[in-house]
Amino acid sequence: LVETLGKFGQLEEVSQAFARIRQPNVFSWNIMVAAYAQNGRLEESRDMFEEKMAERDGVRPDEITFMIVLHACSHLGLVEESLRQFASMVVDHAEAPRVEHRACVVDVLGRVGELDGAEDVVGSLPASSGALAWTTLTGAAKMHGAVGHGVRGANAVFRMDPSDSAPYVLL
Repeated sequence: LVETLGKFGQLEEVSQAFARIRQPNVFSWNIMVAAYAQNGRLEESRDMFEEKMAERDGVRPDEITFMIVLHACSHLGLVEESLRQFASMVVDHAEAPRVEHRACVVDVLGRVGELDGAEDVVGSLPASSGALAWTTLTGAAKMHGAVGHGVRGANAVFRMDPSDSAPYVLL
């Protein structure tokens, strides 16, 4: 019910339905946090995550939780918060970062013009799994007019998948 209401943007009803859950688990928390994020209420989404963490009610965030939070932080341009959450995911919660998590870090760094840092993150990925992150870097390079970063990003994607059209569009 919470997920369905969230998809239709009924956030007040989402909160009411969530409040009726006797013992929320990580799945229900993820749906709640995602409902707000998907409806453009990114700050509230992030605040709910922080509230959940402060309660320490036995529900621990998982890789999906961190994906939602990193996405929200990225779209809010919160570099330090993104890096703090990424580090917490790895150190405090022993969650192995996936390519998608790293792509969110690349995205937030790229949004604020920290393209060297973004490229460092992408460069730390295994060569076979970085197309998403390299494409993200290429998009950020276009936004900031950083031709060198854009060309390196596009070339990396072309080497991994010559049929991928995203770099052509971004260049």
